[in-house]
Amino acid sequence: MNAEGVQATTLVLPNNKSNILYTKTTEEAYFVAAFINAGPAQDALARFSVSTGITPAALARLPLPGYDAQDAEHRPLAELGQQATAARAERDDERLASLEREIDDQVWKVQAP
Repeated sequence: MNAEGVQATTLVLPNNKSNILYTKTTEEAYFVAAFINAGPAQDALARFSVSTGITPAALARLPLPGYDAQDAEHRPLAELGQQATAARAERDDERLASLEREIDDQVWKVQAP
């Protein structure tokens, strides 16, 4: 109750910030998600973003190459991203942790042009 004895209510509004990136294929989406969520990319983002959100300008500073399905290093990262998504959905934390280590290793092999 407030000072006048009136019951006060508040409306909880989420304070979410979202970045939307459209991709041409599902594989490209898994590639981008795996790259951005990988440890090396997260470490880089921590150096030039704020804790309350990652802006499109911060994401643009990542050396994220355009997805090339013919690139021998891009396909495995997309596949690992898809497997990590499935492991997360299945709540298989052990498998997810293993996949995250593989993703971190694979991200280092992906080169920006």
